[in-house]
Amino acid sequence: MRSNEDVPVFPGLDPVGDRFGRGLADLLASLGYGESVIRASATQMTSISEWQAGRSASDALLRFQLKPIKGPMLISIPVKLVAQLVDMFFGGDGLVETPEHDLSPAEQRFLSRLGEQCLPLLTSAWKDVISIQPQLVKIEPSGSKPALGKAQDLIAVQPFAMSGPNGKSEIQCIFPVSALRPIEALRAAPESETAPVVDAVWHDRLEQAVMQVRLPIRSVFARPELSLEKLIALKPGDIIPVLMPRYVPVTIGDRLFAHGSVGESNGRTAIKIESLL
Repeated sequence: MRSNEDVPVFPGLDPVGDRFGRGLADLLASLGYGESVIRASATQMTSISEWQAGRSASDALLRFQLKPIKGPMLISIPVKLVAQLVDMFFGGDGLVETPEHDLSPAEQRFLSRLGEQCLPLLTSAWKDVISIQPQLVKIEPSGSKPALGKAQDLIAVQPFAMSGPNGKSEIQCIFPVSALRPIEALRAAPESETAPVVDAVWHDRLEQAVMQVRLPIRSVFARPELSLEKLIALKPGDIIPVLMPRYVPVTIGDRLFAHGSVGESNGRTAIKIESLL
């Protein structure tokens, strides 16, 4: 049995989780999940065997490599949440029964897309700690025991409490402790920052200049998917059916800014802002 002195502490991992959680909430909203809040909870140290015993074997697992960090990172997502995300991505209400089957091909494709879109979020979340080049390695099969080390080896489990349009869920990020030990910035508590003295005139001029910056606003009305066979067979005059969602995301750059409904104004297609994020 390990003593408390043998269990490492990584206070620097908490700010990483906070940044990743905010980015993940924006990403899911842009994929049609609606407004949600994702908050990182305190990181827990446990053994691989204890974590395996406490998790649902059917949870989906995304395996990443965060080079130059040695060792994998896993993101564990409840299978019911995956089914809700896929249903809402294709225009449904997300009210699905808990699946009792392996991931469907549509769910596999969605998770691959989600994993790829998590890569810039991970880079941004870790930038103050270490510069990483994340890669999505694979989606672990449902019911598998992912290779993380020996059963007694320690892992850091960072839970994310998620409140979305269809209830609450928990997502987890899992790291082998052996991969985190060499990163000194994670072992040190974040320093408290003292408020710097700011020149009021300079601050006012900077604010006025920033307010004049023009930013591109973008909205995606639909994301139809076609098989390669149908795509190659398309010809002028063919119709691609789309299902218009009730609310569409409004983004500025790559960040979700608002949700709106599609309508008409002065004879032109327009978006009415329903909620600001």
